[in-house]
Amino acid sequence: SVNIGAGGSGTLAEARDLINAANTGVRASLVGDGGQVRLVLNSTQTGAGNAFTIETDPGLTGLSFPATPVQE
Repeated sequence: SVNIGAGGSGTLAEARDLINAANTGVRASLVGDGGQVRLVLNSTQTGAGNAFTIETDPGLTGLSFPATPVQE
């Protein structure tokens, strides 16, 4: 479990750094698409047994997820 935004700056870079520092089996990176910077999360290991779940506080604003998560 990683608690993001509690007392921090709330930036994507901070979220990436906290996720990576937690060493939970999820790797975070920032990807620019020419107009926006997006936080991308990947499992550090392949296979269905290494899936992960993202839960957010209901009051969190400005965060969205695709209707269907992308799996590669």
